[in-house]
Amino acid sequence: MNKFLRSFAVLFMIFISTSAFAQLSGTVTVGTPGGAFPNFTGAGGLFQAINTVGVSSNLTVAVVNNTTEDGSNSLNQFTGGFVIFVTPSSATNFIISGTGLAVPMITLNGADKIYIEGSFAGSGQYLIFQNYNAVSANTTPCLQLQEDVRGIAIRNCIFRSNASVNSNSSIRLGSTTGPLGNDSLYINNNRFEGINAERYNTAIYNSSVLTL
Repeated sequence: MNKFLRSFAVLFMIFISTSAFAQLSGTVTVGTPGGAFPNFTGAGGLFQAINTVGVSSNLTVAVVNNTTEDGSNSLNQFTGGFVIFVTPSSATNFIISGTGLAVPMITLNGADKIYIEGSFAGSGQYLIFQNYNAVSANTTPCLQLQEDVRGIAIRNCIFRSNASVNSNSSIRLGSTTGPLGNDSLYINNNRFEGINAERYNTAIYNSSVLTL
């Protein structure tokens, strides 16, 4: 291979690498099928991408189909002070679900300014967070907030769980090692339900330092 071809090959690989790892911005889609990311927490999911490359502007996450979550990737704190806004793409029920998990289904681990809005065009509750375990005492939270999360808004969503243990509530405010605790949390107009005729025990449980 001559020098020209070698130089071209190197430049091409740099271009491919840079494109593959560009920071997220604008609008991205989540859901299977149809989404740019198949889920939030699994391999190849949105949280793994944000943790790896970050965001370069406010980010809208449009849920376009159901997702199956394994809880393996939490959303960690990212730089830039941007807002991540999660919303349904249409007036359609989208189920974000986990089954038999040993960890919380969705975890915000120090991530700030996350707005989860389940309504579409100002009405409805179209984002459904559902976590189920055949042994209800082992059901983990649908959503856990931990490690000094700030500026979190969760509105107009539905949470379904069969957890029979108080501390495994549908939404759990988890532990924090920071001095201020989890603060500036806005949880409003959400509905909490059981699954398969099984009741949930607790909607929201606080196991942390909390500043409202």
